[in-house]
Order: sequence, then C-alpha cells, then structure tokens
Amino acid sequence: MASAHLVAALALAFAVLTAGGVSWLWHRRKVRRQQRQDSWRELCLRLELVPQPGAARIATGELPETLFLLHDTGAQWLVELPLAQPLLPPGMRLLSSDAPSLPPHVRMLPLAWASASTPPGLWAWRVEGEGEAPSDRVDAPHAFLVEAARAMQAHAPLRVEPRRMIQTLRTGAVLSVKEVREAVRALDATARGWLEVAEHHGLPRVQPPPEPEPEAPRAQAPQPEPARPDASAEFVVDFNALPRATRERLVAGTSPRGEVSPILADRSFRGGPWWTCAVVGIGAFCLYLLYHQVVTGELNRPWRDEPWLNLLNCALTVFSLLAAVLVLLFQDTWRKALPFHPGRYVFPFDFVDATTRRLRITPMTALAETRREDHYARRHHTQPCYSHTTLTLRFSGRRRVEEFEIDDQARAYAAVRRLPAGSMAHLSGTEGKDEETLREFDLFHELRRQPGGLRALRDHGPVEGFGGGPLVRELPTHLRPAVLLLGAFMVSLMLSPCLLLGSDRFHDDTAFKEAQKDSSGRALNAYALGNGRHAAEARRLGMQRSLQDCETQDTEQCWKYVLSLRPVEPGMEEVRARMRSAAFKATPRTVAGWEAFLKRYPDSAEALEVRARLLPEAQLRELPTHSVVALRRFRNGNPPPGADAQAQAQLQELFAAARAGYLNEASPQNPQAVLFMSRLLTHLESSESSVVPVSFRRQLAPSLKSADSLLWQAAQDTSVTPVSGHFGASSIEWLEGHTVKALGNAFRRVLPDGLLTLVHGDPLPAQAKDTGEARPRIDIDYTVSWTGMTYKHEHSGRQFARIQFDFAVTLRMPGEQPVRVNLQVKPPKDVPVHDPDRVPSSSAVYNVMAQRAFEALREKLGTAFFRADSKTFQALAQQAP
Repeated sequence: MASAHLVAALALAFAVLTAGGVSWLWHRRKVRRQQRQDSWRELCLRLELVPQPGAARIATGELPETLFLLHDTGAQWLVELPLAQPLLPPGMRLLSSDAPSLPPHVRMLPLAWASASTPPGLWAWRVEGEGEAPSDRVDAPHAFLVEAARAMQAHAPLRVEPRRMIQTLRTGAVLSVKEVREAVRALDATARGWLEVAEHHGLPRVQPPPEPEPEAPRAQAPQPEPARPDASAEFVVDFNALPRATRERLVAGTSPRGEVSPILADRSFRGGPWWTCAVVGIGAFCLYLLYHQVVTGELNRPWRDEPWLNLLNCALTVFSLLAAVLVLLFQDTWRKALPFHPGRYVFPFDFVDATTRRLRITPMTALAETRREDHYARRHHTQPCYSHTTLTLRFSGRRRVEEFEIDDQARAYAAVRRLPAGSMAHLSGTEGKDEETLREFDLFHELRRQPGGLRALRDHGPVEGFGGGPLVRELPTHLRPAVLLLGAFMVSLMLSPCLLLGSDRFHDDTAFKEAQKDSSGRALNAYALGNGRHAAEARRLGMQRSLQDCETQDTEQCWKYVLSLRPVEPGMEEVRARMRSAAFKATPRTVAGWEAFLKRYPDSAEALEVRARLLPEAQLRELPTHSVVALRRFRNGNPPPGADAQAQAQLQELFAAARAGYLNEASPQNPQAVLFMSRLLTHLESSESSVVPVSFRRQLAPSLKSADSLLWQAAQDTSVTPVSGHFGASSIEWLEGHTVKALGNAFRRVLPDGLLTLVHGDPLPAQAKDTGEARPRIDIDYTVSWTGMTYKHEHSGRQFARIQFDFAVTLRMPGEQPVRVNLQVKPPKDVPVHDPDRVPSSSAVYNVMAQRAFEALREKLGTAFFRADSKTFQALAQQAP
C-alpha cells in the first residue's frame, strides 16, 4: 500500500509539474502571439503599411523617397529594400554568416572569390538554374568587396540579391516603429553608396577558375610531396597507430573546445555534472526504497501474498542501486579508456567516424552531394514554425550516407556554406599556403606530410604506447560496463532473498517485542494470527492478558473478543456465562434494551428473569400517562402478578381521579344523573370495555298528517312535499350522530382518555321493551309532532307548520332501575330563515327547525350532567352542527 501511495504521489507530482509547465508555456506562447499581432497592427497603422494579399504577413510601406517591405515570418521580423538598379549578376547571392534563411526549395551552390584579399565572412552563392553557366569562381573589384564587407558588418544578418536587400531586424515578438524607421534609413543609405561604387567600378563577374601558372624550380633540397587524398577510399585506422601529434590534435579537435573546430559534430553522450547528479538521485531513491523494503517493511505489504513479486521488486531495487554505485565509481575509468570524445565529425578536410577506437576517415574531396532539409511544424496558426534542419552528406564510393540534425537554422546554413568551402580549400589551398595555414584546416596534416599518408596506416594494427601521448587503453574484462552490470544483476539475485529473509526475521522479532508492550493482549493475539516465529508464545500470553483485562473491565465486548479467540476450547462456557452476565448488567432498563438482550441471548438464565419481571416492569413504566386503553391492553397481555397489580392500582387511581373530576363539574340540580355517572364509572372500572352506546328512537305523531292536509288546501298544490317527509332517517340521523359526538367530547374534557367512549348506537325498535341490560347504555326517544300552528311568510304568504320535538332520555345500567329524563323543545316563534325577502324552501325551513331542536337537546343534556358555569358545559353549548 505504501509503495502504491509513493508511486501515486510521484505520478501526481510529475503530472502537476508537467501540467504547470505546459500551461505556462502555452500561456507564454499565447501572450507572445498576441503581442506579435498587436505589434503588426500598430506598425501597419502608424507607418501606414498596406498588407499584401496571401497567408504570409507582408506589408508595403513608404518613407520619404524610400519604398520598403516589412515581413513577419512568425519567428523573425525582416525588412526588405527594393533596389533601383541591379547590385549583383543574375542568380548570385551575397550572405553574411547569420543571414536570413531562404525557402527550403531553393538550392544554392558556393562560389569562390578569385581575389586573395577578400574580406572574411563574405560568402558568395549561385542559385541553381539561374544566371550564367556553372562556375566556381567570382571576380569583383576591390572597392566593391570593401563596400560589401562594410554592409555585411553594419546590417548583419543581411542577404543581398540582385534587385533587393533583406535584413533581419530581430527575433522577438515586439517591434517598435522607431526600429523600423532607423533600419530602413540606414539600409537605404548603404544601398545608395553601394550602388554608386558598383556604377563606378562595375559589378562582380562569374568566371571560370584561372589556370595556375607554372612555378620556377627552386634551388633547395627536395621535400617529400604531400600525399593527395584518395576521394574514392575510406580509411580505417586504429587510434593508437596514429602519430602522437595527430592523436593530440584529434583529441583536441573532438573536444567541445578544441583547436580545430569541426564543421559538424554528433558527439556521443559521455556524462557530465548533470548526469552525475541524476545518477546520485537515482541511487538515493533506490536506497530510500531499499530502506523501506528491508528496514521498515512498508513497501512489502502490498506483496505479502505474492512472494515472487516481492522478490522481484527487491531485486530490481538492489540492482538499480548497485548499477548507480558502479556508474559513479567507474564512469571516469570508462571515459578515460577513450581519450577522445566519441562521435561523428566533419572537419574541413575529412569526415571522421570516431565512435570506436577504429577511426573511419573519409576525405571531403569524396563529398558528392550535400542535401539540406528544413523541418517546420504547424502549431495552431497558419505560419509554420521552424523545428530543425537535417543535413545529409553522401560520399562517392560509399553506400552509407551521414545525417546530422541541427536545431539552429542559422548554424545549419553556416555549416552548409562551410562544407564546400572546406572542400575547395583542400583542393586549392595546398599550393601557396604555409604550414600554419594548412594546420588550421587539416587535422591530419602531419600524417599527410609523411610518405604514403593515411594509406600507409590502413593495414597497421594497434600499437600500444606508440610515441607516448593519449592512447586508447583496453579495459580489463572485469571492469567493462557489461561485465560489471551483469555482476551487479547476479549479486542482486543472490542478495535479495537474503535481505528479504533477514528483513522478515527482523520485523517478526520487532513485532513480537512491540506486541508484548500491550497489556490488553490484543496486539499479541493479532501477532499470533500471522503465524510468526513466536506465534505459540504470543497465543498463550495473549489469552492470559485478555482474560485479565476482561476481569478488570467486565464488559460484553471484551468477553466476546476472548470467546472469538478460541470458541471451541474447553473452559469457554464460563467465558460465555461472564459475557451474558456483563451484557445483562450493561443493558438499559427499557423495553428496547430488554428486547435487544432477549434477541441476543434468548435461552440464557437471565432471559427468564427478563421475561418474568424486568420486561413487564419496563413496559408498564413506558406506558402513556393517564391512558386507560394502554393499561387495559397491558393487563390483557398476561403480565406477571406483580406488574398486573401495579397496573390495576393505576387504573383505580385513574378512575378515582375521574370521579373526583366529574363531581367538580357535575350539576347539583339533577342528582339522578350524577348518581348514574358514579355508577357508570364504577361499572366501567370493573369491566374491560369503555364503550357506552347512545341509541335513538324516532316517532312521527299523527298530527303531521293534519298539517299536511292544511298546507295542501292553503297552497292548492298537491305536489307539496308532506311535512313528515322532511323528518325521515336521511334528514335526522346526522343530527343524532353530531349530538353523540358533542356529548362524548364534553366527557373527555373531564375524564381520562379511553375511560368513557360514547358511540352512536343502532336505532331502537319501534316498540320499547324492558329487558335485562348487559351493559350500560343511553336511550333517547323523541317524537316529532305539529303544534296546530303555522308560520306565514310575510312577502310570499306561504305557510309552514310549527313542529315540536319531545325528547325522553333513559339512562340504563345493568341490574339497576333506569333513570328517565323528559325534555320538551318548543318551536321558534318566527320562520327560521336567514333572508326574509327571499321565499325559502320547505326543506330549508324544516331542517333549521330540526337543528334548533337538537341544539336545545344538547343544552338540556349538558344541564343534566354539568354545571352551567363549568367549562365543559360552555364547550358543549358552542359545538354547533
């Protein structure tokens, strides 16, 4: 797990750094491109430039008497000055050493200056396919050359063509207007002066090379003629077979700062300070990993179950550490085995492949073709961005070509210009040149001065210690890199198992010692589960300490842990008993607590006591306060005698409190009703039911028919609904139910919940029967009759019968004489309508009469059972249907 975390942390850090670097580079590139666009707009605006059509950014501008062009290549700012007259012959180009690049498709051939006094750094080229016939020499007046050298020095980098001059102003993203103006004025002044010189002294002329004049024989001792290089041959020479002076010059020439600097160099990697730091970092990281693998063991945990992966991981770490140490110890020895810097080099006179001690030397006169290819990359914009340049050299007589990659375009062009210059210097420089000049260009000058030159050393083998100086020394077999790395690999394979075994033994002893410091024994028990070397002793000590710890704590979890260690061993029954006892002591004295205990230990001895006493007591304690229903439900569950007696006592207290509360609210005007309620409460206390039905018996008097005849005669309409039809069951039953509900709500205000419940009973039979009652009940008989009077509506003259309700309330108790209370409700004096101007319907009038009658019934029942000034009576009177 630790290894995975470490790798994840390193990967995350690398990803964050990479993302940050990419974001910073992208932002910087975006800012530079925006700056370049802003500079281009500002230049076009302030200099009044006219952009030319096309994808390239080229604009035409004009200063006083000067026409110029401004180029933005995406990497460089160029200013172009058209010339009124040709300054060079057709097809000829003059370039400074760091002149602006030409398009990739343009192929150029070098030209040699005919004058020996040509200023340095002035290169002449001929574009292939343009101008006169091919030639390798160009002749120019001395004044022209002086003016050309001054222009190249004043305006470098500069490219001169027959009809224009192109100067690179800068390579940054920002270009100021002042820089453009100054550059155009200076370039115009130089062009005017140069054109005047060309007009007076003439233009350069491309001509064939002159024939060399024969020299008169000298009267001196004959000198050995230098060997001319064989253009078709490749020489393979052992480094130790070279003369000492040549070896020293080769070592100096291959070093980054030598006397004879190569035109092109592809040096092999030989390390350095950064390489040493990287190797030290790798070694330190491997040492860190090895420390955590062997000493701490954190990195071995993910592969505990995979020993081969663990071994492979350790072997790779050890091998990487040993390889880093060997590289640090022997990198100087390996580097000094070859005194020169290995690589491929192109010198003015020769191409040298010095990747090994056997040097492959090819004269530059064998160079048949030089091909240059610029590589561009498009990066989200139209202008391509320069990437690198590939130079390909093909030599005659060789199938293999040599390729060099250069990431600097200016350096690549300079190398291209120097390649044919070196070849021509080899061809024509040996005549009329002194020894010092030849030594500057020729790396093997001393060897060529000897008879036979390089050809004489072609078949010579290595000569150890020949002439002293730098020599290639063969490394002993045991010091060669491959042998050392193979030995390191074998050592890592042999050392890794030993390290892992020692690490496991060390960690096992350390883990056992640390486990012994835990007094609870849990660490020892955990160690014993791993099957270590001390597992038996750890198992014994862990059990002893766990038992001692449980004796001190005496908790269910502790005893359960001890039981989980050895569940089937003898003596565990006592542990189980102690566990149940500890759980019994810690169980909360609540219904939920005891039920959870019974669920865990249903067959224990403690469960009997819980079921018999503790659980019923908890249930009784948690019953709702003043709830007769809950107490009766509890008693119906067959509780133990003790709990049942407590519940009975609570019920008695509730009923006693209910009697006292009712007597405080009872009406002294009706002692029979008060006596009935006292007997009713006594009966309800002894019974299991608190329901008392209230039943109604409705009778319609014969006088209603007389009222119907009178109203028909007055209205002369036989479609009038009879009066008796308005007092049927569908019209009156809801008033009966509302009356029972209102009376029950009144009793609940003074009696506990569930002690007395009034319900609307079934209708009583038409004929009353006096039978023995099995339970208390309240019967209400009422008769609907006509008083013989009518109501007359003032506006319509319509008549309605005055209806009278006579109520008889009978309170019945089992084994007791019924108590009867007669109540008469008189009809109202006026027509009971809300809007006297609107003719009411018969059903509305008679419904109101019935509501008024039952309201009066509720009021009279309240007067019978409660005092008129009590809150219960007032609440009953306010409950309108």
